[in-house]
Amino acid sequence: MDVKQLHAQARADAEQALKLAPKASASQLALGYSDYYGRGDYAGALKAFAAALAFKPNDSDALAAQGYVQRRQGRIDDAIASLQKAFALDPRNSALAYEVGSTCMLASRYPEAQTWFQRALAIDPDNRNAKAFYAEAIALSTGDIPRALAAMQGDDPFLKLQRVNLLAYQRKFGEALALLASVPDTPDNFPPALNGPKVEQQANLYRLMGDEAHARPLFAQSLPVLRAQLGMLSGIGVATQWMNIAYAEIGSDQTTAGLDAVAKTLKILADNPDQVYGPGIMVTSACIYAQAHRPDLAVPMLAKALAAPGIGNLYSPVLLWLDPLWDPIRHDAGFQALLQKYAKYKPAVIYPAASTSSAAASATATVH
Repeated sequence: MDVKQLHAQARADAEQALKLAPKASASQLALGYSDYYGRGDYAGALKAFAAALAFKPNDSDALAAQGYVQRRQGRIDDAIASLQKAFALDPRNSALAYEVGSTCMLASRYPEAQTWFQRALAIDPDNRNAKAFYAEAIALSTGDIPRALAAMQGDDPFLKLQRVNLLAYQRKFGEALALLASVPDTPDNFPPALNGPKVEQQANLYRLMGDEAHARPLFAQSLPVLRAQLGMLSGIGVATQWMNIAYAEIGSDQTTAGLDAVAKTLKILADNPDQVYGPGIMVTSACIYAQAHRPDLAVPMLAKALAAPGIGNLYSPVLLWLDPLWDPIRHDAGFQALLQKYAKYKPAVIYPAASTSSAAASATATVH
């Protein structure tokens, strides 16, 4: 059953539940989630969740659902209020505490977010999302990568993959490749529409260190996998997957095709506005333009993304100095102007780019 059939079945089930129990909060919740996930109909979803709350005003699930939709609409303060009310009704729910924190991050309220993540971890020390985003809040607010790494220890594959990103900011590409190699290549660890399949992530690290000889064939190897996964996705997930395809095409010297894929991504985003994932999609599009050596496209897109509501969950100006994806355009006048604009965010430690030869030698010595 493909994703469209699943959505259709979910809708039919929700409508049947509503016929059987029209005044049940759960029936309205099912209908609302069908609108939210299946149709991207945020107005319809909010109407259903409001109906659920009318039947059961203290329904923490309905309040949380309302918050999830509000943040997709860019109504961050409303979303935080809804999620805080939900948590007040269910104060031992670690997942809800995490959701409040992640929503605070959308507004770049990093100290507040860290407090909520710590609360989530106090309830459930094994909440990997809270642990990962607590560390991410440290990195995005201060650029203190060693402290962020210390906060994100653990053998869970999800945590390992987050540490791979932090090691890349330190330009420890050999260590990042070794850590990535230790993560089993399974659908659970590398699901569609996130950061790409394992082979693409390996290709990315080789490319960032300047080892194109290793990177190009791995990018080419990832493309059939990425294209096959498109049919499994819907909505904003399709846009994210086209970004992964675009990056692999750029990395395998199919620049024109890569730029066309970015255009597909941005068209989907324009048709499906999303304040949670939209800013991150814009940043990633700018990164792909940078890798294509197109500062004329990268810089305006990056500037727009950094000014967008909701950007704080995924990116912050501190990464302008740390993210190696900007290296191809780092000396462009437009990028330098962005560094001046956001100068107050400059981190205390900036990791210099290693030479191509030494980085490649390190990777060869570390990864087998």
